[in-house]
Amino acid sequence: MIAKMGARIAAEVASAIEEAAALVEARAKELCPVETGRLRDSIRGAVTEMAADVLRAEVGTDVPYAAAVELGTRRAAAQPFLFPALEACGEDVRRLIETAVRRAMDVG
Repeated sequence: MIAKMGARIAAEVASAIEEAAALVEARAKELCPVETGRLRDSIRGAVTEMAADVLRAEVGTDVPYAAAVELGTRRAAAQPFLFPALEACGEDVRRLIETAVRRAMDVG
């Protein structure tokens, strides 16, 4: 699909996806519970795939205990920060991508 849109649209959408990942990353850092700051400081958003038909970004962390914080355990209540960040930014992400496509097509 993206290959058919042409290089200009793909470039605009890739840029919008990078910006969207940065928005979600920032929101996740705001929502992240903090004891030492290690978990919050480890949150990163980045474009992970730009192939013929796929543009993808991921926001996450490589801290081993992140899933336990996000989802909770038998002993500790969940303190979600990643999924709520995506939910909070969903409309902005949609708008960024829509604007990028319109700009590339010179529609609006």
